[in-house]
Amino acid sequence: MIDTIGDRLDIIFQVWQKNALWMAWNLFLALIPLVLSIPLFGKPRSRGWRWGIVGLTAAMLFPHLDMAIAIGSRLLQYPLFWGMAIAVTFLSLWRRSRFLVWWLGFAVFVAFLPNAPYVLTDIIHFVRDVRQGYSTWIVAFVLIPQYFIFMAIGFQAYTLSLMALGETLRDRGWKKAIVPVELGLHFLCAIGIYLGRFQRWNTWDLVTQPDAVMAGMVSDLAQQFFPVAIAVTFITIAILYVLVKFVDRAVLLLLS
Repeated sequence: MIDTIGDRLDIIFQVWQKNALWMAWNLFLALIPLVLSIPLFGKPRSRGWRWGIVGLTAAMLFPHLDMAIAIGSRLLQYPLFWGMAIAVTFLSLWRRSRFLVWWLGFAVFVAFLPNAPYVLTDIIHFVRDVRQGYSTWIVAFVLIPQYFIFMAIGFQAYTLSLMALGETLRDRGWKKAIVPVELGLHFLCAIGIYLGRFQRWNTWDLVTQPDAVMAGMVSDLAQQFFPVAIAVTFITIAILYVLVKFVDRAVLLLLS
């Protein structure tokens, strides 16, 4: 019995570790918009929640710190990155630049936002794992919980980010703009997910290869699959967002 339990624990560890690294990287990217929502929208207000979000993001980054450094080094080679850095530096020294700096930060927020709902498309890895012939108990008690936690955290980051944006719009008296803004961001995320899943572009490619990203998207506009993929992704994101947002609000009401 001891050997059997030991063997099973070893299998569980191997299966879990097999997916843990790439899931950590994808979650790190998914959590970036939520981290950015703290200085942009001042949400969440709880200091404990803020440290929790930042801490979780740092934990997801740690196993891939070398990759992040490599990407940062690559960005330093592109004039567009330096142009953006100089612009931010100049604006930060200008007393009346707070408005413009906020919009630059919001642009970065929007650029990284598709990474949060993108985790839903990683269900294809789950299908591949199941087809590898793992036993039923491995699928039920290891793979399903692992993928569920992974996708739940990623999409929760997306929902909380948009909820923070919505609260900011409401506080500023722009309540009627909340739904159009949310729908617009759902649409942009659908495009971002398409570029990431089917054309394999990354967020930083908007800086390193903007012309290639745009050319790839324009070339796909004529394909029938493009509008179908965007529409299905948009509808899926919108429906899940409404459902998760409803649950989040219910939980917040219970806790208040």
